[in-house]
Parts: sequence; structure tokens; C-alpha cells
Amino acid sequence: MKHSKNIKGFLNFCNRRKRTMIFISIVAVVMSIAIKSDLNRKDNIIEKQAGEVVAIDLNLLEDDSVNLNVYAETDDKSVERSIVLQTKPDKSDLTYQNDVIDTEKIYMNREISKTIALIESELKNKGKLELPMMTEGGVRLRWKQPNESTITFLPPIMAFLLMVFMWRSNESAIKKRDETFKMQIRNALPSFNNKLLLLLDSGLVYDDAFHKIAEDYMKNVRNYGFAKLIISIENENRTSNKDITMLMLKRAKELGIRDFTRITAMIADNRYKGADLREKLREESELLWNSRRLRAEEAGKRAETKLALPMAIMLIALIVVTAAPAMMQM
Repeated sequence: MKHSKNIKGFLNFCNRRKRTMIFISIVAVVMSIAIKSDLNRKDNIIEKQAGEVVAIDLNLLEDDSVNLNVYAETDDKSVERSIVLQTKPDKSDLTYQNDVIDTEKIYMNREISKTIALIESELKNKGKLELPMMTEGGVRLRWKQPNESTITFLPPIMAFLLMVFMWRSNESAIKKRDETFKMQIRNALPSFNNKLLLLLDSGLVYDDAFHKIAEDYMKNVRNYGFAKLIISIENENRTSNKDITMLMLKRAKELGIRDFTRITAMIADNRYKGADLREKLREESELLWNSRRLRAEEAGKRAETKLALPMAIMLIALIVVTAAPAMMQM
């Protein structure tokens, strides 16, 4: 269920960022085509059918080496080796590794090494170098280019990983924004509760008290969290003439904040059941302020935990700086 939700969220994100995703996909495809073309562009390699290499054009040899795969075959045995033909051969390249004790395979590997030495001695010349199809000892040879086609899949894979990273970053940013918004609402609830209680004690009914609080929030240019929520409810009430209590219940259900839901439920009881709202607000005020104090204490403890490592590093640095002169004099 969780995986299907993540897949659906990723697809929705790609749909919202359609242009960016299309651009990334096009770049990945172009890079794959360019890499494949570069790998296939071997001007110095002369191939025949079935991809077998028959000769090397030394006039077009740009590098000092040529990568090839050689297949040695007899009637009942075969050996495959990846080799590098060099214009300046290294004697260590003519050796081979064989962990299997097989006399015939050892002989075939020696024949390959001898052939490589002969070919490399001709690489300094110009013209077309025919690759031998058989060694001096009678072992059949086939030459092919190394298969490097897997490199062409790297750009699409990297593009997909980039898309996933962008989606996860966006999800993290949204989650952090929602958590910050809910924390701002929780921290502003005690103040809202006290303002509402003060206005009700002064003789205003709930609707008038709410309008008054919303107007005060509107006067402040920089409004965050709870203030924006109250202003949006006030604007919706003015435009649609919907009941303020119903609007608050709707927002409380959407946000899922327990303290805000409890206050809106008390207001609804006062509106529809005639319960004494002021007495309940007085009881709620102490509870809200205690909850805010506990959250502040928890935040302080988390800050202490986060500061433990930097303080330990500073302590180690202080010890080193203090003890260094004494150690240098010893």
C-alpha cells in the first residue's frame, strides 16, 4: 500500500513538473546516443560480418593502444582474453593468469601471447595491419571489439535517479512546511483562546469576537500560521456567508491538530447546545499554556542534543591547543 502510494505520488510530481521531466529525459537520450556513437566510431577498426575484427588501419590509429577481445579455439577447447595492443608494449601485458590446471588452455594462452607480441611489433608501422586468424602453433583466432554498450544506459539511469531525488526533496520540503505550519498554529492557540475569552467577557457574542480577532490579524502585515488560517476563514465567511463555526470545524478536520479540534468542538457545543463557552475557555487556557511550555522544554532538550557534538569537537580542539606547546617542548 505504501509503495503504491509512493509511485502515485512520484507520477503526480512528474505530471506537475512535466516540462522539467521532459527536458531531463531528452538530455539523457541525447547523451546516450552521443556515447553510443562515440563507442561505435572506431575508424581504425576494420570489421567483417558478425562483428569480427579482421584488420587495424594504423594510419588512423589515434591512441597508443587498441582494446580487443581475442577468442582462441581448438577442436574441443576455447579461451577468451581481453587484451590491449600497445605501440610500446609492456612485457607484463604478455603474461596471463590461469587458475585452472589445463595443459591445452595453457598452451593456447601462450600462443595468444606470442601473437600479441608479433602484432605489437607491427603497430609502429603505417598502413593496414591484418590480424592473424591462426597462430603459428595452429590455434584458430577470432578478434572482436569489447562490448561496452552498458555505458549507454548510464544517462537514463542517472536521469531517473535525478527525478527521484527531486521528488523526495519536494516531499521533504512539503512535509517540513506542513509541520512548521501546524506548530505555528499550536503555539498561537493559547493567545487566541485568551483573546476570545477576553472579548466574550466584555459582552461580545462569538461571531463578533471572531470578526474582531480577524481584523486585528489583518492589520499586521506579516502574518504566519494561525493568523493566516483565521484570516482565510474570515474571508470565506464574508464571501460565502457560511457559518464561522462550521468553517472552523472543517479546517480543524483537514489539519488534524488535536488542540484546535478541541477548541472548535467547544465553540460548536456553545453554538448548537447552549454550553457555557467562557467557563470552558478558562479551563482550556491553562491546558494550552501547559502544552506550549512542554513543547518548549522538549525543543530545548533537542537543541542540547544537537549541540553536544559541536561542543565535544570544540573541547577536543581546546585540549589540543592547550597541550600542543607542552608536547612540543618534550
